[in-house]
Amino acid sequence: MIEKDNTRSKLVHEIKEAFHEDVEQRKEISFLKKKDQMENFERGKNFHSLYKQKLVERILEKRERGDRVKH
Repeated sequence: MIEKDNTRSKLVHEIKEAFHEDVEQRKEISFLKKKDQMENFERGKNFHSLYKQKLVERILEKRERGDRVKH
């Protein structure tokens, strides 16, 4: 009887431990997904900023060429 209680107690402890590990693993996966989303967002923002900068440079170059042709 005591042995059965000890066995049951060990199994309950193992189940709780496995559940805790599962919860921690899910938290870590969620954190990594959020981190990845933020990195992708920042990368997209940087790309958009760089695109706007290049577009402005091209517009200014065209304006300069147009001014040279006029004069």
